[in-house]
Amino acid sequence: MVKISALQHDPALHVPLRPGDPTPIQRNLNPSMHPFAKARERTRALNAAKLDKIFSKPFVDSLEGHIDAVEVLAKPLESLTTVASGSWDGDSGKSAREMEKRNWTRLQQAKNRFACSLGKLPSTQLTTIGQILSSLLPLAPSKFGMRPTPISNLTFPTSNETVSSVRFNLAEPSVLASVGSDRTFTLYDIRTGKAERRVVMQFRSNALSWSPTLPTMALLASEDHNLYTFDVRHLAAPVQIYKGHVAAVMSCEWAPTGVEFVSGGWDRTVRIWSSQEAGGKEKGPGGREVVYHTKRMQSSGESSDGVPAELD
Repeated sequence: MVKISALQHDPALHVPLRPGDPTPIQRNLNPSMHPFAKARERTRALNAAKLDKIFSKPFVDSLEGHIDAVEVLAKPLESLTTVASGSWDGDSGKSAREMEKRNWTRLQQAKNRFACSLGKLPSTQLTTIGQILSSLLPLAPSKFGMRPTPISNLTFPTSNETVSSVRFNLAEPSVLASVGSDRTFTLYDIRTGKAERRVVMQFRSNALSWSPTLPTMALLASEDHNLYTFDVRHLAAPVQIYKGHVAAVMSCEWAPTGVEFVSGGWDRTVRIWSSQEAGGKEKGPGGREVVYHTKRMQSSGESSDGVPAELD
């Protein structure tokens, strides 16, 4: 005769004790039974991070109007909703755009020449280098008081660099800084007519920006994938090094508060940084990294498809 043994199970281990209680779940906590636990956790964390970026919706609007590549951007200090853009199309060499109303105002033409630089003048005037050259050079020099030689020629002894970016200090108009092809960061003073100090970096710097709240703080975007902040009073070492880009950093710009700044690089990312964050890592709400990936964006200052991009 076959002997049968009935299995006895405790109902308390398999059914809820009270109505509304969750059903008990049996788990085996032995690590040998879960060899892919870390891999599953990494996949879940990566998917959660991707979904967080997808639903963050940083793109606000596409400001269209140019028919060629946008080359330069400029904004007035007294307004946070107006920005001017210059492009390679001669018909709309520059345009002023109201961010709040999403409209744009076409300014005078750049005389069929591309706008290589935009400048902010007193009395809310805006001018381009291309416009100045095309409109003033054919006229009599005596009418506009033009000089055959520059008013000031700022040079550094034993240096023949190609200057790639120049920025005036926001608090001291006579002080300006430049970065060049010979990996230098140079400070000039118009009152003395010469370069005051120079720092030679290990890699070339592509852009610089002065802090709006700390007049002595300058931000450099370097080819070595990093950003550097320097105190012009102590140029022996950078104040902070910000790491995160995986390609050359092409542009940088401070926020009006002076607490955060944005950078864009050839890794097609736009990153928002906190200048007060220890370790030089970009952080957002809850300690998360603030980095936006897009195929169209390679710089925080300009876009190659002729449309300036705006992030919130």
